[in-house]
Order: sequence, then structure tokens, then C-alpha cells
Amino acid sequence: MTPNDARRAARNAGALAAASIITKGMLFAWQVVLARWLGDSNYGIYGTVGALAVIVQVIGNFGMGLIVIRDVSQQPSRANAYLTATVFTQTILGGIAFLILNAAAWIIGYDLTLRALVALTGVGLLLDMVGNLCSDQLLAQERMVTTSVIEGVHVALRIALVAWALASGYGLIGLYVVGWVASGARSVMMGAALYARGVRLSFPVDRSVAWLLLANSSPLALSGVLALAYQQADKLMSTRFLDAASTGYLTAALVIVQGVIEVLNSTILIATYPMMSRYYAERGEMFGFIVEKLALFTAIVTFPAALVLLLFAPDLTIPLFGQDFAPAADVLRLLMVYGVAAMLVNVFAQGMMVQNRQRRLLVYRVGGLVINLTVNGVLLALGYGIIGLVIGSAIAESVVLALLLWTFRENGLLMPRLLAGITRLLAVSAVTLAIMAFVGQWGAWAGIIGGAVIYLGGVLRGGILRADDWDLLYRLVSAMPGGAWFGRFLPKPA
Repeated sequence: MTPNDARRAARNAGALAAASIITKGMLFAWQVVLARWLGDSNYGIYGTVGALAVIVQVIGNFGMGLIVIRDVSQQPSRANAYLTATVFTQTILGGIAFLILNAAAWIIGYDLTLRALVALTGVGLLLDMVGNLCSDQLLAQERMVTTSVIEGVHVALRIALVAWALASGYGLIGLYVVGWVASGARSVMMGAALYARGVRLSFPVDRSVAWLLLANSSPLALSGVLALAYQQADKLMSTRFLDAASTGYLTAALVIVQGVIEVLNSTILIATYPMMSRYYAERGEMFGFIVEKLALFTAIVTFPAALVLLLFAPDLTIPLFGQDFAPAADVLRLLMVYGVAAMLVNVFAQGMMVQNRQRRLLVYRVGGLVINLTVNGVLLALGYGIIGLVIGSAIAESVVLALLLWTFRENGLLMPRLLAGITRLLAVSAVTLAIMAFVGQWGAWAGIIGGAVIYLGGVLRGGILRADDWDLLYRLVSAMPGGAWFGRFLPKPA
């Protein structure tokens, strides 16, 4: 990786990380407030509506976002044609998605009240569509700061409007209706930012671009639907076969796990996606090298988060959500296992996306969904309840990860070297877990601090990081704001 690319990746990651910390922090705090405000049953209904919406939303955007970012970052001159094609195709797809969303709520067997809330959130998805299209184009141009600022304003506006609606007594219906205003404002802001960059709609629609987008994104769209289906299946099945309160516990645990994924995984992947696309087009070894390092670094930063939640979940969930959500602690422990597997899967899934191997990824997602639904059904029948649903998700995502590790190949990526590093990291994590459990008898913070010292020492002295890992870390850290100071503590490149 050249110094310029390192600086660009660090700048992008830094902008997205800062925005992610701010916006996700606001959303996390708001979800805690919202859970207490609504109570476990209403929060479970809220989580169920969101689960259905996030699955069907993939049908509306059809996975085109990643295709647009990949192609426009490689050929910026085609931005107008891609924008026009996506507006045309996704307007049609968005209407289809709205009908499917409402049909799904009826087919699953939800009551009239829940179906009405689903219809309201469907309108919000349509309003979000323009903002998503413009955001993809801005990301392709690596305008991470612009998109980050807009997302921050959007989140703040949405929280303020929803708080007003609930305080005014409008309930869940008001929550979704005022969300329309926030969605519309986001779309206007994203559109204005893209217009300022000189990207315009250019009619007539270039049919070759539209068909190319549909052909390349269809496997990705199906893969996305399947991935989200077994990610959200727990909520949908819990509300249908258990009760809304159980879904509330699951939703609370997911807020924490998804927050970890957003900050430690999604931010970095979004920032590096355009760069990965360019390197893959050059057909050298750098693309494979980046995938390997992203996977290793992902494991390094996510394993300790899993250890903390495994041991100290009650110390986090009860103070945050209240005693009524105490059962969410056991859900959180198991759900973080799924979270770690999902973050590693995301790295290789993005690599396959860059390779234009969406069809193979689709096969893996189909297999994961089948496994998840099968295990869920068996464990529900055996009386495991909400815990059984989480176990199903963890098993399914772990199987998908194993398939990706077995089959992903690229010049510059040495899978035996990556697996050796992860194996050593697992050994360090096992020692850390034992020490955290022992020291944790004197309090959660004592266990966390003691574990952090042991884990950091194991990573630094355990042969997990090689010379090229340190070289990449040094370049990335040094290029970030304040990196010159932090870089003094890292080995300098030879």
C-alpha cells in the first residue's frame, strides 16, 4: 500500500469512525431511552417492525449500492449514467418492496395493529431511497466527511422528532409518521451534496447500465435478503411463536451487538471498499493482502469485545435497559458469538463482492438460512425459547464463515498464515478469559482492566502480528489525526 493510499484510507476511516462514534453513540443512547420508554412488549413490537423493514429494504435497493460504489470509483465519468439508472430501477423496485413488506406481515400472521405499523415504516423506506442513491455516489467519490455530517444531522433530527411524538402521546404510530420527515430531510441533503459535486440525472436511461446493474446486483440482493433474513429471523419468529417481550430482550441485545459491528467492522469496510476495488482492477497482489489484513485486524479488535460481553453481560444490560430487561443478558452472551462470526464474514463477503462473485456468496447465504431456520425450529420445539433462536443464528453464521475461509482465494492472501494468526489469537483469548473470570470476582471493571492488559500483552508478544502487519498499522495510524504521537509507540517500517 502506497503512503498516499494509506493516508486516504486513514482519512476516510477516520471520518467515518468519528461520524460512527457520534451517530451510533446517539442512536445507542436513544435506543436505551426508547426501550425504557416503551417497555419490553412495545419495544419488541418496534423490533419486529424494524426486522421486517430491514429485510425488505434490500429488495428496494437490490444490492446496487455496492455495485455503484465499485464501478463509479473505477470509472468516475459514468456517475451520471449510474445515478439515472438507479433512480429508474429502484423506483420500480421500491414499489415492489412496499407491497412485499405488507404481504409478508399478513402471511406471517401478525395482528392488524402490527401490520399497520409495518405499512407506515414502508412509506419511510420509500422516502429514504433517494438519500441512499445519493449517498452511494458520494461514497464512490470518497466524500466520507460529507456523508458523515449529513448522517449525523439526520440522526439528531430523527431522535428529536420521535421524542416529541412519544412525549406528545402519539405512541408507536407517531414514531413512524415523524420518521417520514427525517427521511425526507436526509434525501434532500444528500441530493444537494451530490448536485454540488456535479452529478446529474441524464435521460434517457442508459439501458445497458440498467441491465448491467440488475444482472450484477441480483445475486447480491438475494444474498442480502437471505443474510438479513437469518439475522432478523430470531425477532420475527420470537414475536410469532413466543411473545413480544422476548423479542424486546432480543432487540435490546442486538442494539449492543450491532453497535459493536458498526464501529469495529462496517466503518472500516466502507472506508476501504473503493480502494479495494481499484487494487483488484490492477490484478496485483495488494487486494488479497488487504483482505487478509482486514480479517486479522477484525479478529484482533472483536475478540476482546466478545470476552467482555461473555463474562459481564448483566453488568451492561441491567444498568442500561433496566431490571425488566435482565433476561437480555443471556441473549447478549450468545449473540456476540454470532457478532464475531458476522464481522469476519463481512470482510470476505466484501472481498467476493469486489471479485464479482456474488453468485457464490448467494449459495452460502442460502445454506446459512436453511441451517438457521432448521436449528431454530428444532430448538423451539425442544423448549429452548429465545436462547434457541440465538444459538441457531450463531451456528448458521459460523458455518458461512467456515465456507468462506475454505474457499476464498486471491493472489496476495495466504490463508494458512491468516489461520495461524487467528489460532494464536484464540489461545491468547482463552488465557485472557480465564484471568478475566478470576479477577472479575472483585468487580466487572477489575476483570475488564486485567483482561485488557493480558490480551494486549499476548497480542504484542504472541507472534500474532508480523512485520508487514506492523508496517501497515504504522502507515494507517500515522496518517490519521494525532497519528504522529501514536506512531511513536509502533515499530517503524524498515
